[in-house]
Amino acid sequence: MELTEHRLENLGELAYQLGVLLTLAVVVANLALHPAIVLLVLSVAAGLLVIYERPNLGFWLLLLLIPIETIGPVTFTFSKHAKIALTVLVGIMLCVDSWGTKSKKSEDPYRWPFLLILLAGLPATLLATSPLTSLLGLISLVVFVLYYTGVRCSDLARHGALLLRVLLVSALLSSVLCGFQLTRGYAGSLGSDEQQSVEADQGFDSTLPMISRASAAFNGPNAAGAFLAIGAVIAFVHAQTLRSSRVWYLLAFGICWAGVLMTFSRGALLGSIAGCAFSFWSLGRWSLRHAIALAAVVAIVGAILITNDEVRSYLRIGADLVSASPTRVDAWQAAFVLLERNPVFGIGFYEFHGLSQGIIGISDTPIHPHNGFLKALLEEGPAGGLAYLWFAVSFVWTSRSSLRRVTSRENSWVLASIAGIGACLFTQELFDAGFAIGTSSLAILFASLLGVQASLRSQLKTEACESAQ
Repeated sequence: MELTEHRLENLGELAYQLGVLLTLAVVVANLALHPAIVLLVLSVAAGLLVIYERPNLGFWLLLLLIPIETIGPVTFTFSKHAKIALTVLVGIMLCVDSWGTKSKKSEDPYRWPFLLILLAGLPATLLATSPLTSLLGLISLVVFVLYYTGVRCSDLARHGALLLRVLLVSALLSSVLCGFQLTRGYAGSLGSDEQQSVEADQGFDSTLPMISRASAAFNGPNAAGAFLAIGAVIAFVHAQTLRSSRVWYLLAFGICWAGVLMTFSRGALLGSIAGCAFSFWSLGRWSLRHAIALAAVVAIVGAILITNDEVRSYLRIGADLVSASPTRVDAWQAAFVLLERNPVFGIGFYEFHGLSQGIIGISDTPIHPHNGFLKALLEEGPAGGLAYLWFAVSFVWTSRSSLRRVTSRENSWVLASIAGIGACLFTQELFDAGFAIGTSSLAILFASLLGVQASLRSQLKTEACESAQ
């Protein structure tokens, strides 16, 4: 019996050694034939191993990859799938690392709206025209909530200021790239292969001659505009809350806002204004004088918009509201028709493109109804619409309440910036979708910021209770 067990152990060791030798032989053979591919695979494997051991490094890697959606031969589809995989891995590892810790039991201000969003997606997916396609959309929401939970339960909130500075630097670099794309287009190293293909189809044309809509390394100008608006909000709030380097941060604000203008994104332009105003209100510095000043600015801008043809041309507004964006109006009209046909459970995720073709009457229909609330209402029914509104209201309440306990100016900058960024994204979601929740680059970024906000809010609440005792 012992002799048999000894032979089995020897056979197992021999099989292991043969397996290692065969693996090395395959790697060496492919290294000679396809060195670039082998080095890429080994680098990815080593990176995943490091992230498995140190998920915080994965968080920072994901943060650095946010403004890079398409570059060189890398397509948007490939980068998105890679980011989703990385998000899942980092989210799971952050949750595992924090399992059973005190932060795991901290208050979660977004628990119930997120739970309702996920629950509403179940019947919508089961009753969808294509349940498997809808399931992918439901999984994207699960990934968002998972990643948010992992960040909230981690200790990353103490790096909130560094996170914002990294985002601001990325936004500044993206704005500089937008400056080159504005006048030179996407030729050469200024654009990816995918962007150059879109440019060839006149997808980046603006209303001005010899001027292209900039999109940096994003898949489109609207996403680039939203990210640059985020950079503008961060710089604006820093200039308002911290006296140090105020001039430099005001300069950074101007550069990022100029980048927003270069994208010709009206939603991002409006979002940057709303984000700065909301962050100011969250800080508790809003007064009647500020309200009057904002109203005056809106009145002046409105007057210029009505009387100046060049400004109307830049904003792509014709004689009426419908001419401003006929594609969006068509999508909204189709969405209302589909709502009448599916009033209870919705149509499911990723079903809008196929179902709206017969309503709009053209094959080139958008993939979503260009409105975050309308998208949730249409895809998941009234429960989804209610969950989206609950999420937005919870964000407003959490943003304001989290700043009531702040004594540190740096924490004020972090929380007020997150408040402004959320307002910016929710505002842009009036005209687009996927920025505030989902698996887009900006939605993943927002999940990170929400996790930092919730974690920092819990820490401040705990510190306030301990000091009161």
